[in-house]
Amino acid sequence: MFWDGRAVLVTGGASFIGSHLSEALVRRGAAVRVIDNLSTGRRSYLDQHIRDGDIEFVQADLLDAEAVAAAVRGIDTVFHLAADHGGRGYVDLHQAACASNLALDGMLLPRMQERGGWQGRLRLLRLRISESPAARPD
Repeated sequence: MFWDGRAVLVTGGASFIGSHLSEALVRRGAAVRVIDNLSTGRRSYLDQHIRDGDIEFVQADLLDAEAVAAAVRGIDTVFHLAADHGGRGYVDLHQAACASNLALDGMLLPRMQERGGWQGRLRLLRLRISESPAARPD
């Protein structure tokens, strides 16, 4: 199976969607690490998998460069779900907050580049991004 034994990081992995993704990856044999600041996520979504040792949980903010560097260490694939978000109309009312998502990306992508290495050309780790329209301003 493709995910069997792969080291996977799920940013925002304690969210409703992130926790389901993390569980699906565990079922497929991945070694899952979750980083989440719990601003909207819930550790309780992952508690059983954390207790069982199936998921490594890191409570940290992606704006913390050291936490991000540690989180990507040893990782093969990143599912980037972390975002400042809200419901309908959130983007129009909270444009500055939504712009912070660009800062999250700006912290994560360079650490992934460093982790991917440099061998005469740019090589990033595998990155999967999933987001809601409510996560980015126009």
